[in-house]
Amino acid sequence: MYTEQLTQEIGIAAPVNPQTINNTNKTTGSVDLSQFKRAFFIVEFGAMTAGCTIALQLLEDTAANLGSATNLAGTNANQTGLTNAKANKQITFEVRADQISKRYVGLKVTESGSQNVTVGISAFGMDAIHKPGNSQNDSSVDTQNVVS
Repeated sequence: MYTEQLTQEIGIAAPVNPQTINNTNKTTGSVDLSQFKRAFFIVEFGAMTAGCTIALQLLEDTAANLGSATNLAGTNANQTGLTNAKANKQITFEVRADQISKRYVGLKVTESGSQNVTVGISAFGMDAIHKPGNSQNDSSVDTQNVVS
């Protein structure tokens, strides 16, 4: 029998709302890895114009606003050189708290080919250390429905 709800286990960070980017970057809100054991990011691409160049990079920072963030080092901490072959595809990133040297993590998407790319990113803290995890939700979370 399941007694714990997923909303007690995870926290939802500020997303990169679905939008078209062109020769710019967007970054998710931070996930506080002093409150969760891991962070999980889901990147969703929509339409992508031929000639686009996309890079995805995990960031870490000591500040929650990721104002002085640095690139997270390590294998699979980024993906670069993505093209319109990724249109209508999803890519995920996962990082554990013991794999970072700072408290907060986020994910940045950059389009550098001056072409339109539709993208959205969802960011989650997973395995809450202090329950419920949804107490760490970003203010953009309106409702979480749980079937009873």
